[in-house]
Amino acid sequence: MDRSFSFTLFLSLLVFASACTEVVDDDLAPVSIATYPIVDGTPSAVGLLDLLNDPATTMGVLDDRRAAHNLILAREALGDFDSVAEVDDVYWVGPSAINKLVAFAGDQGRIPGDNDLLGTWDGVSFTVAQADLTLEIVVNDLDHHDFDVYMDLDRRAADSIVAAQPVASIAELASLYYVGNSALRKIKAEAADMMGNEEWPACVPSFTEVTNAAAVDFSDLLARSTTIDNPWARVRSFQSSGCGSWWTDGGSVAAAEVALWDLNFFLPWSDLSDDYRAVAPWTDGGSSYTGMLDTALVVIEEHIDDGDFDPSGDSTGAELYAARLDLVGQLSVQVGDIPGVYLQQDYEFDLVECSEEAVMLLDTRDGSVLVVHQLQNC
Repeated sequence: MDRSFSFTLFLSLLVFASACTEVVDDDLAPVSIATYPIVDGTPSAVGLLDLLNDPATTMGVLDDRRAAHNLILAREALGDFDSVAEVDDVYWVGPSAINKLVAFAGDQGRIPGDNDLLGTWDGVSFTVAQADLTLEIVVNDLDHHDFDVYMDLDRRAADSIVAAQPVASIAELASLYYVGNSALRKIKAEAADMMGNEEWPACVPSFTEVTNAAAVDFSDLLARSTTIDNPWARVRSFQSSGCGSWWTDGGSVAAAEVALWDLNFFLPWSDLSDDYRAVAPWTDGGSSYTGMLDTALVVIEEHIDDGDFDPSGDSTGAELYAARLDLVGQLSVQVGDIPGVYLQQDYEFDLVECSEEAVMLLDTRDGSVLVVHQLQNC
């Protein structure tokens, strides 16, 4: 049984059940046509669906009136709401109720702001500000010749866009005939080019350090085996969030570079001029990343040869040293076996009295980042 039939059947049952009870106030009256006041894919719609699909949103959180009761029943019976239309279809939910729910979602901080991720459609992510600009200066301003010839969209995509103008949201744009990943990427890139790098509102990804057992153990081994003033290197793991596939957007990449730099280097990005810091472009593969891991193994052996580290000196050090190849294998995450999945980026600064290097390895499947960081030599 498909979802649309199930939803219709469920709503019919709600209508029958509601007919057996008293009538409630007018602003919760049932509606027979699509009168919902917000458009799918807009910040208000995103906040509304986030509110209603959150398991923590119970009838008590909303209120004890019939609209809230029916909304929770619908979610429990059929799963998350996918659109504002599905919310509007719930019996006793009308424009006034939806507006109140949107206001409540706003009070809870669920409605994204200009620099927040609005959503990802066909693999292409937009912040609120990016979506607004894209709709204003490209989607609803350009003509068929611009889309078809200048931007080289499929003619059928150009036909769909022009016929739909004005398009109210990126969600609506993505739903149009022949508008998919390729068209959305070209449209977003055109908006960015028209605004220029300094005016295009980049989404700024967030990076949170997460526990990676192999990274913790290998860093511990390096701290025990290579310390003179500092360990030779450390390995850390971060999870990105907030911008979808941020590595596909030039402005977001630039913001990520600053964020990752400041999370790893002891001298902040702003304290170093372009003459002293270097950040390579993201490239396919991970040879620099795995190369630095291999070099770490060599450095450990050199310290043993020099008498700086005795693996038998303590039980933990002995266990970590015995597991070193397995740890490096885990941290290498099959980089060479999964082409196209991993991107790497090299960072470094070199002052007369101090230097540091790091390699970032990005997993494009989930936005996680592993960092091998050769610590300061000061």
